[in-house]
Amino acid sequence: MHKIRYFSYTRPLWLILTNTRNIFINFKPNGMKKQKLKNYLKFGILILGISLLFQSCSKDEIIDLQEFKNNNLIVETVSLNEIENNSLFSSIISNKTSKIDVYKSKTSSSSKNTNDYSILTDDISKASFKDYEAYTFRIKNQDQPLFTFDNYVIQKNHDGTIDEFILRYEYDQLEFVKNNSKKFLSISKFDTEYNFISSSEDTSSISNKSSSNSSLSAKSSGNCTVTFVVYHRIPDGREFVYGEGSVCQHPGECDVIIEYTITCTGGGSGTGSDTGGSDGSGGGTDTGGGYVGDVPDNGGTPSPITTMPPPSGQEEDFNVIDVLTEIIEAPLSRIPSEGEIAQKNSVLIGYLMETNQPVFQDLSTLLAINLYDSTLNVTDRANLWAKSRAIYDIVKNNNPTSPSTFNTFFSSLDAQEQESYTKNTMETALFSSVKSIVGEFWPQNAEEWGVLFKLMGPLLLEIGIEFLPGGGVFNAGKDTLAGFANNDYTAAVIGIVGIVMEFVPWAKLAKIATKIYDVGRSAFKIFKIAYNFLASIATAIENGIKTVLDSSGILKLIDNSGNQVGRIVNNILTFKYSGYGGDIVTNPNKTTTVIGKWIDSVNDGGTKQIIESGLSKSGENLGGINALNEVVDGLSSSEIWNTVNKPWLEAAVSRGDIIRAVSDPNVASNLANPNTFNGLSYFGMEHDYLINIANYTYDTINKIYIP
Repeated sequence: MHKIRYFSYTRPLWLILTNTRNIFINFKPNGMKKQKLKNYLKFGILILGISLLFQSCSKDEIIDLQEFKNNNLIVETVSLNEIENNSLFSSIISNKTSKIDVYKSKTSSSSKNTNDYSILTDDISKASFKDYEAYTFRIKNQDQPLFTFDNYVIQKNHDGTIDEFILRYEYDQLEFVKNNSKKFLSISKFDTEYNFISSSEDTSSISNKSSSNSSLSAKSSGNCTVTFVVYHRIPDGREFVYGEGSVCQHPGECDVIIEYTITCTGGGSGTGSDTGGSDGSGGGTDTGGGYVGDVPDNGGTPSPITTMPPPSGQEEDFNVIDVLTEIIEAPLSRIPSEGEIAQKNSVLIGYLMETNQPVFQDLSTLLAINLYDSTLNVTDRANLWAKSRAIYDIVKNNNPTSPSTFNTFFSSLDAQEQESYTKNTMETALFSSVKSIVGEFWPQNAEEWGVLFKLMGPLLLEIGIEFLPGGGVFNAGKDTLAGFANNDYTAAVIGIVGIVMEFVPWAKLAKIATKIYDVGRSAFKIFKIAYNFLASIATAIENGIKTVLDSSGILKLIDNSGNQVGRIVNNILTFKYSGYGGDIVTNPNKTTTVIGKWIDSVNDGGTKQIIESGLSKSGENLGGINALNEVVDGLSSSEIWNTVNKPWLEAAVSRGDIIRAVSDPNVASNLANPNTFNGLSYFGMEHDYLINIANYTYDTINKIYIP
């Protein structure tokens, strides 16, 4: 098993093989040579630990030779003459004469990955240990896939046999896009005719990944299991496991880190990587590590292979944009696989970054996030690719290399292009969030859809977008959404985006796609937590209450002064009340009706405090608080009781509400008022009605009236 995160190193890259132990390498930051190595004896398991180091020395330089000599492990740069003069390798080299620095065309075959390639000899890296030797050459490959490079390896094994093969290293595309950092996602092994042998991860088969809380796993064709654990790093540096449906509570500021653990059995190779922040910030630098500790003394035989990426600036000599364009514009298969669509998206990301990284960084990051989203199926990815392709067409047709800012690019589009670009970008940003409420949390009517938009409003305001929907257009949009079936999330995304675009300038939305993604994740996560209390949440938002979801999944309700007035946790809404009886805990299936003094001079609090908190409403409020809040003028106390208070209380009794006292009914002064028609306060009249007419009893412990 091998875990890697991001680190910064400049030593050579190593591939270590051992067939007798399971190795966990805990890499330390730059400059820490002694690494922690835990060994677990597991017979028959082959672990390939790959530390991501990049060779940056001149071709005749010996790299850290003394350090490796201490372990009888030597790495050095050698010449072609040395290999040709070695009788063990000379015949292999002579058979490769046509490949040495000379291109050779190969006949296309459906059974192999066709390549035109040459073996470069200006830099050759040798790794040796006791009776083992391996030579690594760079390869110049005309058909080199994006985000990869190849090495040719000749290897003398400990048993004296000679192997030759090609290793292909694939970079993590998301990290490459976000931070221009080249970290490995997988390694594939081919014979010298490019017939596939094995791979650490079948990267074309994303459909093999299955979600399991916060981790994903994939079984590769090379008998390697790759496990991903996703973390959120918040601005203060703390990290939290990022499970399905998780939401960053700091929109635009969270870093998303992906940790890979790769375990191989019976051959293959593995590596790990991390991704940067979901908002285009954060993420790691080049990954580091190395072969560390003593040479195995329990029968294991290390077989190191140095890895040689292309020298800086020599990765390619073809027109990158032309290659990317050709791949993007090639039609999808009639029934495309997830891998095919993923390749298209990866290439589009490369196109955007090559074309104009400063302008399209945000869009590229959004596409990369969706590329790694395990909740999306092949149909979802096909729908999203159609949106991505529409965006690509607009970008390509509008001189994308010229603008220095996104605003300049967007203003150069005509109105139809601006609308299409914004629409497709927004739908891409909100797609997975809308899908997350399919099932038990799907809004049942226009009012519940309206709550979703109310939740989005304050979150959008935090990123500088004022969203104040209303009027006939908004109501018609909600009605349309209410008509969609539970699982018709694709149509719902279009409807939601249409409403948002009616009330927000398109340029503002299109510019910050990843922040819109974060807003969507937050709003829909809050919606699910508050689903049984939507009426109360809608009322609270209308009254200026903010909803804040903390890292433990507690939804906090915060007033304009920054005070917490309530919270929802484990499907229970609790109102923070400082008066008689303390906090009010509601039942999601009932209305909680409160009665008491308007201002409680005995225990502080009173119904005024509850009403002014913004969390209550007058009348039925399933899962929330019902507090009488009627303004009456010019009526006698008898008329007020008979036309306002009594009907309100009778309705609560008829519904079977939970009735909670927020003032003490055992204090005589709370019940009396000499200025009313019967000498009772309105609280006193309500108490008297419940006890003497409705035949309730009062529970002094729980402060509720029991029928």
